[in-house]
Amino acid sequence: MRWIVGAYLALVLLHLARPDEYGPVINSVLATLTAIAMAWAGRTLRGTPRRAVWLMTAALASNAAADIVLNGWPTFVGTDPPYPGPADALYLAFYPLMAAGIVTLIALGSRTRDRAAVLDATIVTVGAGVVLWTFLIVPYATDSELGLLGRMVSAAYPVGDLVLVAFTVRLGLLGDRRRPALRLLIAALGTMFVADVAYLWNELQGTYSVGAPLDVLYVLSYGLFIWTALHPSFVELFERTEARPTTTRWGRLAMLTGATLLGPGVAALDADSSMLVPICASAVMFLLVMARVGGLMRAVERSNERRFESLVRHASDILMVIDADGTLRYLGPSTARVLGLDTTPGGRLHDHVHPDDAPLLTAVLADAGPATEPLTEPEVEPEVEPGAEPLTEPVAAAAQVELRVRDACGNWRAIEFTVTDLSDDPDVGGFVVNGHDIHDLRRLASYDQLTGLYNRAELTSRIRQRLADGSWGALLLYDLDGFKEINDSLGHAAGDTVLEEVGRRLRSLVRRGDVVARLGGDEFAILTASGDGFPTVLAERSLDVLARPIVLGELSVSVDASIGIAPYRSGLTDPHEVLRDADLAMYAAKAAGRGRAITYDDSMGERVQRHLELRAALEVALAEDQLRLVYQPVFRLATGELDGFEALLRWRHPTRGWIAPAEFIPAAEESNQIVTIGRWVLERAARQLAEWRDTGLDRSDRGLMMAVNLSPRQLADTNLTADVRRILADTALDPSSICLEITEGAVVDNAAVASRVLAELRAMGLQLAIDDYGSGNASINYLRQFQVNKLKIDRSLTEDLGDDDSDRAIVRSIIELASALGLETVGEGIETEQQRRALAELGCTIGQGFLLGMPLAVDDATALLGRLARTSPI
Repeated sequence: MRWIVGAYLALVLLHLARPDEYGPVINSVLATLTAIAMAWAGRTLRGTPRRAVWLMTAALASNAAADIVLNGWPTFVGTDPPYPGPADALYLAFYPLMAAGIVTLIALGSRTRDRAAVLDATIVTVGAGVVLWTFLIVPYATDSELGLLGRMVSAAYPVGDLVLVAFTVRLGLLGDRRRPALRLLIAALGTMFVADVAYLWNELQGTYSVGAPLDVLYVLSYGLFIWTALHPSFVELFERTEARPTTTRWGRLAMLTGATLLGPGVAALDADSSMLVPICASAVMFLLVMARVGGLMRAVERSNERRFESLVRHASDILMVIDADGTLRYLGPSTARVLGLDTTPGGRLHDHVHPDDAPLLTAVLADAGPATEPLTEPEVEPEVEPGAEPLTEPVAAAAQVELRVRDACGNWRAIEFTVTDLSDDPDVGGFVVNGHDIHDLRRLASYDQLTGLYNRAELTSRIRQRLADGSWGALLLYDLDGFKEINDSLGHAAGDTVLEEVGRRLRSLVRRGDVVARLGGDEFAILTASGDGFPTVLAERSLDVLARPIVLGELSVSVDASIGIAPYRSGLTDPHEVLRDADLAMYAAKAAGRGRAITYDDSMGERVQRHLELRAALEVALAEDQLRLVYQPVFRLATGELDGFEALLRWRHPTRGWIAPAEFIPAAEESNQIVTIGRWVLERAARQLAEWRDTGLDRSDRGLMMAVNLSPRQLADTNLTADVRRILADTALDPSSICLEITEGAVVDNAAVASRVLAELRAMGLQLAIDDYGSGNASINYLRQFQVNKLKIDRSLTEDLGDDDSDRAIVRSIIELASALGLETVGEGIETEQQRRALAELGCTIGQGFLLGMPLAVDDATALLGRLARTSPI
């Protein structure tokens, strides 16, 4: 839609140069362009967002039609346009249609009704209504030169503008005003309002003429509407924002203050007119402001109450209020959790304290009495007027004491109390007692709260001790496979139950002196003092025990583990080196498949060193533009028509030459570099496709398709959909011309996130493909859940397709499954004519491979497009 922008700028220049001659016609054309831009922006939306855009489009189209009727009447009818006439009906239709669109937009942008925003918008509207009533509505409604219908229509215009003000202000008070398109839309509506009011005032005074300077305001408002529709953030207008607490900022306060002063201001400026409307409006605004202030006060009070209640309810420390004799007046909920005591007031704290410690409590209550301190320095005599009291303020005194307190089970627990005297505080009227369990504090420092196992800090300390005396055999590091899927699908409570059960099972396997710990998340560890093959035996037993089903209500689940074993090595002195060795071995086990245990060896450290070097070199490669894209052509097997390309990443190192993707992609995956690289690949491939389209090289009936691989880390990136939306906006590509390919493992291992992100991408109109299908374990259920467009048959199934009947049967079943689900199939790795023919016979629709076309540099791919006609045999 770049032509709209170009047409707008050209027409604006012509309007400025010849306003009298071309002004009305240009206004009509610009109004029409505005409606077209808004309709184009809403073409990909669905549901309520689309309804909002079509309502605004209808409003702008009605306005454009009115301009055309008004300016074309003399030419086509031969007389001056009647007033009121058809143009006025179309102009007036603009207001309710635009209001309905804004209301729909507000409903989309707010999760809950914002009472404060409604009140603020009403205050501003009433204030503006006073001005419009006094200076426009009443004069037009009482104009003796107009008939009854003319007076009604004339007065309806400022009333419509008032409606526009009301909903524009409410739109401006949405919780998130950072979206550029929202600010542009508000500016467009505000400019339209100012233009209307200026026009109506000039008409009333008889000073308006065609081509007047105020017409520039309408031109500006049309430009702002077009900018809104074409801005990349336009689609974000229809996304709900997180609710934010209502705050009164200086700008908002100034707006409300100005609105409340409009009524008195009008009365002062127009002393001859009736004071009834300004006075009534001022009274209404006063009531609205009082309601607004009252709402703010109630909100602050409720917020403070909820904050205090939440702090008290979720505090881990003991909290109570007692009298000077120890009588319990208030016990916080945490007291019941820590000590198991009844929180009903009554009784004395002394009754729960060890008899030997009761005198200490009595002494503390006596010593923590109120104190007063002069506000002036002690050595300086304050100046006191005769008869005045010395200037002092109470300072609450606090004392600490450690007491033994009996809990509900009859056990004595060491509690450290802080006693603060607030007897003089009317809101408290007693001693505030805070306490924490000293044993719990010590336990928190060493133990995992969920499983009761040692935590990472304590495990590190134990490793340090064993390194010092040489009494360790190995460290086993466990990472649970499949736990994230359980946690995401069944909830955190089920996940916690699984972690607790895993902790119990691991504890049951160890010998006396061994240490079992939970490092966090789904990572566990065992530090064993035994060597000589026992760590391997322990790992095998662990795999068997952990594989047994875990019962969760009516369900049973099972988890595997990837185990890394770091055996004793002489010369180690740092516990973090032991953890690193176990971590490397665990990742090697994970890469080898689920349910495996691998022992660390020196080659793993060397491999990590190579990965670190590659990651550092990748940073330089990104900065120095060493990465390249090649494009492998993809063909329709039935017709030989070029379907598009798959963008493949290559790296030419200045000294090492070409580095294989299989070498540097895993290194990038281990860091967040793959997200940056993936974004670069997607943007570069999309821009290349747009360049081929713009230069006329895309001559296929269906349009060329560009396939881009999506890494698992990209799928989890919160900025992915925003990046895709920006790239599509920058290139003006049809979203269906981009196909994002995701491996089976990426969707299976992170099903919950994959389902949400892929649904967002599908809603944007992109194509989706499951890559390497048949190499993993993606089920039919996943295909239904993710709603992909294509299945790419793994090259391992096409290698022996002509000779292996079992592979042929598997490929046939995949193609039949895809056909039943309405999906296209893509055969990868086609290197022989026999493979191509077999895939075509089985019904595979698309193919790629060295037989059909090698990956091409951009110049070679461009030359290929130049040679091909619409269809070309393979």
